[in-house]
Amino acid sequence: MAYYRPVKQTIDGTISVNITALRKSGYLQTNTQVSGAINYTSNTTNITTRVEVQSESDEYLTLKYEWKGEEITQRIGIVKRPSNLKRGSLYFFVCPYTSKYVRNLYLPEGVTQFASNYAFIPPIYYPSQTHSKQYKPVGQCFHIEDLLNELTNTRTQTHYKGKETKRYKRIKELINKYNDASERSLYDLINFCKP
Repeated sequence: MAYYRPVKQTIDGTISVNITALRKSGYLQTNTQVSGAINYTSNTTNITTRVEVQSESDEYLTLKYEWKGEEITQRIGIVKRPSNLKRGSLYFFVCPYTSKYVRNLYLPEGVTQFASNYAFIPPIYYPSQTHSKQYKPVGQCFHIEDLLNELTNTRTQTHYKGKETKRYKRIKELINKYNDASERSLYDLINFCKP
């Protein structure tokens, strides 16, 4: 009997709304009505949609979007909590299905309304969760390469007043991690290919 393994939906190929990004864009202002739009296009899953965001306060916001030919309006609650660093406040969405406080809401395939990842069974996975055991060290190498590119593209200063900079220490640490991951991936590949 054949075993059916469903395709795991990942966060990369899912429409999402992040409350930190909305706050930085100026949507969560007290006593101010703000509206705008978020456009989504994805090469991997043919996502092309526009989500209109309206906020009249910092207590809720309204999302208007067209999904599968249907016009949908969804009102989502927002909660403000003091930061544990004692500096300002943090904002959270209130998931319409689980009532949990979350920073991201998702609109995966087969669902018509935004919700937190806790509301979906099976959940939406991170790309690294879908990799096989043999691929994980290779995937880690790719991830470290991306981080190294970010760090080395912006600035090349390695020392300041005779001491190593924090950025340079981070680069050296990532290079060591990359070398370890490379050795593991090579070792796994050799063992996997043995008859």
